Amino acid sequence: MDCAIPISFPREVALRPSGSVIGFMRRDNHPDAGGHGLQFHHIFPKAFLKTAYSPREADDIANYAFIGGKTNRSISDKPPSDYLAQLVDKIGKSPFESQCIPISEELLPLDRYSAFLAERRKRISERLNTFLDTNNRLP
Repeated sequence: MDCAIPISFPREVALRPSGSVIGFMRRDNHPDAGGHGLQFHHIFPKAFLKTAYSPREADDIANYAFIGGKTNRSISDKPPSDYLAQLVDKIGKSPFESQCIPISEELLPLDRYSAFLAERRKRISERLNTFLDTNNRLP
């Protein structure tokens, strides 16, 4: 028997530099996206990680976030310690919480990448368990 697990994301999960939100389903060519459609973003950019981590480690799913194209291009290869606090100050913690992204400065240096990934995985797991209500269904 096939089983499908419904996973739903909040409709609005990506941010423009202004702090306004881009809907999850919009594409670059959608009139409402203003040419800044949703993209996958490496929270720790690959260029920043390349001196200490393999490309495979940089492409860890816990290192991805959904953000607007313009914001992604403006961040470019900046380390999260250079851009994350500014974004939090500008738009608040909620967009990061909605994507389970840790924003603690102690997790943002290069030598804390593994700890960042572990914390993000933990948050994603907790969110999925809550969504699936596994805590109440286990024998």
